[in-house]
Amino acid sequence: MQFARAKAMFLGLVLAVVIKASSLASAGDLPKFEATTVDGESFKFADIIGKKVIVIDFWATYCIQCRPWMDNLERLHKQYRDKGVVVVAVSVDSPQNVSKIKPFVQTRQYTMPIVLDTDTAISRVLKPVPGLPFTLLINRAGEIVYQHEGYKKGEEKTLEEKIVALLEPGQKPAEPPTQPGLPVAPPDGTAPKQ
Repeated sequence: MQFARAKAMFLGLVLAVVIKASSLASAGDLPKFEATTVDGESFKFADIIGKKVIVIDFWATYCIQCRPWMDNLERLHKQYRDKGVVVVAVSVDSPQNVSKIKPFVQTRQYTMPIVLDTDTAISRVLKPVPGLPFTLLINRAGEIVYQHEGYKKGEEKTLEEKIVALLEPGQKPAEPPTQPGLPVAPPDGTAPKQ
Protein backbone atom coordinates (compact mmCIF):
# COMPACT_ATOMS: atom_id res chain seq x y z
CA MET A 1 0.00 0.00 0.00
CA GLN A 2 2.76 2.44 0.93
CA PHE A 3 4.67 1.50 -2.23
CA ALA A 4 1.61 2.28 -4.36
CA ARG A 5 1.20 5.66 -2.64
CA ALA A 6 4.92 6.47 -3.07
CA LYS A 7 4.75 5.43 -6.72
CA ALA A 8 1.69 7.63 -7.30
CA MET A 9 3.41 10.59 -5.61
CA PHE A 10 6.52 10.06 -7.74
CA LEU A 11 4.51 9.86 -10.95
CA GLY A 12 2.63 13.02 -9.93
CA LEU A 13 5.94 14.82 -9.39
CA VAL A 14 7.24 13.64 -12.78
CA LEU A 15 4.04 14.86 -14.43
CA ALA A 16 4.37 18.24 -12.70
CA VAL A 17 7.95 18.56 -13.98
CA VAL A 18 6.86 17.69 -17.53
CA ILE A 19 4.02 20.22 -17.40
CA LYS A 20 6.35 22.93 -16.09
CA ALA A 21 8.99 22.08 -18.66
CA SER A 22 6.50 22.46 -21.45
CA SER A 23 5.12 25.75 -20.12
CA LEU A 24 7.62 27.75 -22.16
CA ALA A 25 6.99 27.76 -25.89
CA SER A 26 10.70 27.79 -26.60
CA ALA A 27 13.91 28.37 -24.72
CA GLY A 28 14.28 31.74 -26.45
CA ASP A 29 10.87 32.83 -25.17
CA LEU A 30 11.84 33.48 -21.55
CA PRO A 31 9.47 35.58 -19.47
CA LYS A 32 10.83 39.02 -18.66
CA PHE A 33 10.13 39.18 -14.95
CA GLU A 34 10.45 42.19 -12.76
CA ALA A 35 11.55 41.43 -9.22
CA THR A 36 12.57 43.25 -6.07
CA THR A 37 16.14 42.99 -4.86
CA VAL A 38 17.09 42.34 -1.27
CA ASP A 39 17.79 46.10 -1.07
CA GLY A 40 14.24 46.94 -2.20
CA GLU A 41 15.21 48.05 -5.71
CA SER A 42 13.54 46.93 -8.93
CA PHE A 43 15.36 44.37 -11.08
CA LYS A 44 14.07 43.91 -14.62
CA PHE A 45 15.02 40.71 -16.41
CA ALA A 46 13.96 42.42 -19.66
CA ASP A 47 17.04 44.65 -19.30
CA ILE A 48 19.39 41.67 -19.63
CA ILE A 49 17.60 38.79 -21.42
CA GLY A 50 18.81 38.60 -25.00
CA LYS A 51 21.63 41.06 -24.31
CA LYS A 52 23.95 39.34 -21.83
CA VAL A 53 25.01 35.88 -20.76
CA ILE A 54 22.91 35.21 -17.65
CA VAL A 55 23.31 32.84 -14.74
CA ILE A 56 20.12 32.52 -12.69
CA ASP A 57 20.48 30.62 -9.47
CA PHE A 58 17.61 29.60 -7.19
CA TRP A 59 18.69 29.33 -3.56
CA ALA A 60 17.50 29.75 0.04
CA THR A 61 19.12 30.73 3.33
CA TYR A 62 18.28 27.31 4.81
CA CYS A 63 19.99 25.44 1.96
CA ILE A 64 23.38 24.13 3.10
CA GLN A 65 24.59 23.27 -0.45
CA CYS A 66 23.65 26.77 -1.58
CA ARG A 67 26.31 28.47 0.56
CA PRO A 68 29.48 27.24 -1.18
CA TRP A 69 27.70 27.39 -4.57
CA MET A 70 26.71 31.02 -3.95
CA ASP A 71 30.30 31.83 -2.93
CA ASN A 72 31.44 30.44 -6.28
CA LEU A 73 28.74 32.36 -8.14
CA GLU A 74 29.90 35.57 -6.45
CA ARG A 75 33.44 34.86 -7.67
CA LEU A 76 32.12 34.28 -11.20
CA HIS A 77 30.05 37.47 -10.94
CA LYS A 78 33.10 39.54 -10.01
CA GLN A 79 35.31 37.88 -12.63
CA TYR A 80 32.91 38.11 -15.61
CA ARG A 81 30.52 41.03 -14.98
CA ASP A 82 32.64 43.38 -17.08
CA LYS A 83 32.68 40.81 -19.90
CA GLY A 84 28.90 40.68 -20.40
CA VAL A 85 27.84 38.14 -17.77
CA VAL A 86 25.12 38.78 -15.19
CA VAL A 87 24.74 36.44 -12.23
CA VAL A 88 21.34 36.76 -10.53
CA ALA A 89 20.57 34.88 -7.33
CA VAL A 90 16.84 34.30 -6.82
CA SER A 91 15.92 33.67 -3.19
CA VAL A 92 13.07 31.20 -2.77
CA ASP A 93 12.85 31.83 0.95
CA SER A 94 9.29 32.09 2.24
CA PRO A 95 7.85 35.47 3.27
CA GLN A 96 8.45 34.44 6.90
CA ASN A 97 12.19 34.11 6.21
CA VAL A 98 12.73 37.31 4.20
CA SER A 99 14.23 39.02 7.24
CA LYS A 100 17.11 36.48 7.17
CA ILE A 101 18.13 37.15 3.57
CA LYS A 102 19.73 40.60 3.84
CA PRO A 103 21.90 39.70 6.89
CA PHE A 104 22.96 36.50 5.11
CA VAL A 105 23.91 38.43 1.96
CA GLN A 106 25.74 41.15 3.95
CA THR A 107 27.67 38.62 6.06
CA ARG A 108 28.88 36.84 2.94
CA GLN A 109 29.54 40.18 1.16
CA TYR A 110 27.67 39.28 -2.02
CA THR A 111 27.60 41.99 -4.67
CA MET A 112 25.66 40.07 -7.35
CA PRO A 113 21.97 40.97 -7.69
CA ILE A 114 19.88 39.07 -5.13
CA VAL A 115 16.18 39.10 -5.96
CA LEU A 116 13.23 37.87 -3.93
CA ASP A 117 10.73 35.31 -5.19
CA THR A 118 8.47 35.13 -2.15
CA ASP A 119 5.38 34.79 -4.36
CA THR A 120 7.13 32.02 -6.40
CA ALA A 121 6.27 33.76 -9.70
CA ILE A 122 9.78 33.20 -11.08
CA SER A 123 10.21 29.70 -9.65
CA ARG A 124 6.91 28.46 -11.05
CA VAL A 125 8.13 29.16 -14.57
CA LEU A 126 11.90 28.70 -14.46
CA LYS A 127 12.51 26.11 -11.71
CA PRO A 128 10.95 22.76 -12.71
CA VAL A 129 12.74 20.68 -10.07
CA PRO A 130 12.35 20.85 -6.29
CA GLY A 131 16.04 20.74 -5.33
CA LEU A 132 18.32 23.64 -4.41
CA PRO A 133 20.46 25.15 -5.61
CA PHE A 134 19.10 25.12 -9.15
CA THR A 135 21.03 27.05 -11.79
CA LEU A 136 20.23 28.12 -15.34
CA LEU A 137 22.70 29.45 -17.90
CA ILE A 138 21.16 31.59 -20.63
CA ASN A 139 23.00 32.71 -23.75
CA ARG A 140 22.84 36.14 -25.38
CA ALA A 141 19.99 34.96 -27.60
CA GLY A 142 17.88 34.36 -24.48
CA GLU A 143 18.09 30.57 -24.76
CA ILE A 144 18.61 28.24 -21.81
CA VAL A 145 21.75 26.33 -22.72
CA TYR A 146 22.57 24.64 -19.41
CA GLN A 147 20.82 23.78 -16.17
CA HIS A 148 22.12 22.19 -13.01
CA GLU A 149 20.62 21.04 -9.73
CA GLY A 150 22.56 20.71 -6.47
CA TYR A 151 26.21 21.32 -5.75
CA LYS A 152 29.31 19.23 -5.28
CA LYS A 153 32.76 20.74 -4.98
CA GLY A 154 34.28 21.23 -8.41
CA GLU A 155 31.00 21.68 -10.29
CA GLU A 156 31.63 25.41 -10.44
CA LYS A 157 34.42 24.66 -12.94
CA THR A 158 31.89 23.15 -15.37
CA LEU A 159 29.69 26.24 -15.10
CA GLU A 160 32.66 28.54 -15.63
CA GLU A 161 33.77 26.59 -18.72
CA LYS A 162 30.28 26.97 -20.17
CA ILE A 163 30.25 30.70 -19.40
CA VAL A 164 33.62 31.16 -21.10
CA ALA A 165 32.38 29.21 -24.14
CA LEU A 166 29.38 31.54 -24.41
CA LEU A 167 31.62 34.58 -24.33
CA GLU A 168 33.37 33.39 -27.48
CA PRO A 169 31.51 34.57 -30.61
CA GLY A 170 29.15 31.93 -32.00
CA GLN A 171 29.86 29.40 -29.25
CA LYS A 172 27.43 27.40 -27.07
CA PRO A 173 28.15 24.70 -24.49
CA ALA A 174 28.68 21.32 -26.13
CA GLU A 175 26.23 19.11 -24.28
CA PRO A 176 22.62 19.50 -23.14
CA PRO A 177 21.70 18.84 -19.50
CA THR A 178 21.29 15.26 -18.33
CA GLN A 179 18.28 15.95 -16.13
CA PRO A 180 14.68 16.77 -17.00
CA GLY A 181 13.72 20.39 -16.88
CA LEU A 182 13.19 23.32 -19.13
CA PRO A 183 13.63 23.24 -22.90
CA VAL A 184 17.30 23.70 -23.69
CA ALA A 185 18.78 25.01 -26.91
CA PRO A 186 20.92 22.30 -28.55
CA PRO A 187 24.50 23.17 -29.50
CA ASP A 188 23.63 23.45 -33.20
CA GLY A 189 21.19 26.30 -32.54
CA THR A 190 18.11 24.44 -33.80
CA ALA A 191 14.79 24.63 -31.97
CA PRO A 192 14.89 23.24 -28.42
CA LYS A 193 13.46 19.84 -27.62
CA GLN A 194 10.29 19.90 -25.56
